[in-house]
Amino acid sequence: MNLKKVIGSCLFVSCLAIAIYFACFGKHGLLAFYHLRKACKKKEQRITLMQKEIALLQHETKAWQEDPLKKESFLRYELAMGYTNELVYLIKK
Repeated sequence: MNLKKVIGSCLFVSCLAIAIYFACFGKHGLLAFYHLRKACKKKEQRITLMQKEIALLQHETKAWQEDPLKKESFLRYELAMGYTNELVYLIKK
């Protein structure tokens, strides 16, 4: 009778140990959940950064469409363009 209790207890403890191992380190365990959560936070940060960048680009696009001086300054300074009877000098920095 006593041997049955010992064997039953050992079997229960070993099953419990296996269950705990798979709960922590298995394919869907706590460690996998931790890594998944960490990756999700990184993705959320990247999404937030991209949303800010999109807002900035939309603001620049709107300013480009509404302000003719912005277009002219871009063409003059970035592309070194001028009117037909104008000379453009490039100064290297």
